[in-house]
Amino acid sequence: MALVLSVIAFTACNTEFNEITPTYAVPLINSKLGVYQLLAKADSNFIRTDEQGMITLVYGNDLLELPAKEVIKFLDVPMATSVEYTEATVGNFTGTKSITGTVDLSYLGVTIEELYRLLADSGNLAITMSSPIKHDIDYQLTFSEVEAAGGGVLTYSNTSTYTSDVNHNVTSMVSLVGADMDFSINNTTYSKLRVSYNITLRGRGGALASGERVSFSFGLKDIIFNQVEGYLGQQTIPLPEDSVAINLFQFTDEQSTSNSGNFAFTDPGITLEFDNSMTLPIRVNVAKMALSRSDNGQQSSIVFNGGFQNPFSINYPLVPTENRQTSVVIDRTNSNLKDLISPVNKKCHFKFDVITNPTGNTGRNKFSNTSKLGVKANITLPMAGYGYNWILADTTNLGVSFNAEESLKSGLIRLNIDNNFPMDVDLQVYFLDGTNTVVDSLFDNGKQFLKSPPLDATGKVIGSVYSSKDIPADATKMKNLTGSAKIAVVAKIQTADAQNHKEVRIYESNYIAVKMGVKAELSITKP
Repeated sequence: MALVLSVIAFTACNTEFNEITPTYAVPLINSKLGVYQLLAKADSNFIRTDEQGMITLVYGNDLLELPAKEVIKFLDVPMATSVEYTEATVGNFTGTKSITGTVDLSYLGVTIEELYRLLADSGNLAITMSSPIKHDIDYQLTFSEVEAAGGGVLTYSNTSTYTSDVNHNVTSMVSLVGADMDFSINNTTYSKLRVSYNITLRGRGGALASGERVSFSFGLKDIIFNQVEGYLGQQTIPLPEDSVAINLFQFTDEQSTSNSGNFAFTDPGITLEFDNSMTLPIRVNVAKMALSRSDNGQQSSIVFNGGFQNPFSINYPLVPTENRQTSVVIDRTNSNLKDLISPVNKKCHFKFDVITNPTGNTGRNKFSNTSKLGVKANITLPMAGYGYNWILADTTNLGVSFNAEESLKSGLIRLNIDNNFPMDVDLQVYFLDGTNTVVDSLFDNGKQFLKSPPLDATGKVIGSVYSSKDIPADATKMKNLTGSAKIAVVAKIQTADAQNHKEVRIYESNYIAVKMGVKAELSITKP
């Protein structure tokens, strides 16, 4: 037999679900859509709130580093000199002859126009002595402007014994670990290495002709510097392109929604942060700054106006172990940025050129082995603006279940909505089966519409707007409802007065609260 019971009675004083006991009502869902559903694709690490709770999205990335060791390189370019025996020819040379002198060698193997000082962490000085003289050669080389790691002037001595019909050719490596090398010859020049030679020729009985020579070649090998002083020169160094990803907003169907939905940020900004530990005047040229779409990769250039100077100078320290920071802001006052930021633009691309010593030689450039130029970009998007076709969605399990012997007959579904967003809302509720397939919807013809609450002068909501609606449900809808596993609440929203570009502000506290319950007759079939 079938027993039909009326299980819910709505009374005049009992219209809120939270005021009705389970004896009189069957609550189905209690959902609250907030700003974090709106920003579901944004990593929570990118979401910031100020003291008033206003939301700002901050997307940052360390774009690149330009270490000094990539700017200043010591190449294997030899420094050569040749020493001549100028005395008279000796037919049968058995004694000794000395040749002494000092020479300043030019070093052109560094990527710096004027080299004054090198303090080496590691590396070697390659010394090659060659000569056709058919006698023994002793030689001592003194580098008066090079202080060795243990203190004192760097000195090197060697002997080459003549072997019949074989020219002298001796190469040696002298460690430069910790060596302090003055290439300025006591601040009188640059890129010069002074070496004094003391050569002794020891006769072996053959001839020694006037004009015979002893040649030397010097090379800096595998140099890693601790400190460098010099003038880098005026160079334009192109830096590699990099980008910052932007993930905005939740769409149920991003491809289709992104073609029609939009949000215009009215106060976006990009802050470029430069961290410079090179004692080097630098001017930075923004060679490229553009936003690219996620769907087709199309790029839109950020164009600067007269309020932005490009290129621009950045700060630098007087001591290379210190750092100096420079922040450069691109915003709506000096660019077209606010016209480009949108949900479909997913990356911001950056490319810079570094111009060194832009005003010429104004003093020594100094570098340490840790000196570098670092560039970071922060894209800040305060949630202030206007837009439309946003989708907020929340899926929840059905708040009640029925066994096979119970079913709800026709009745009413009550929907209570509390809107605290600065937006107009179109709301739909979908009934889903266990595979998240839509079985039915709450509204057969359209959706429930709810206006935005009032706004103050800044675009912040004042209070909220409440709506309660009873929707008749026949036996089929009741069956679809009770047979569902989940309920999805989908709100399509647009900011208040968006067509007139009215600015609204979104706060962490904004929400859309949705409660739903059913008033019906419960049919219990007994065996």
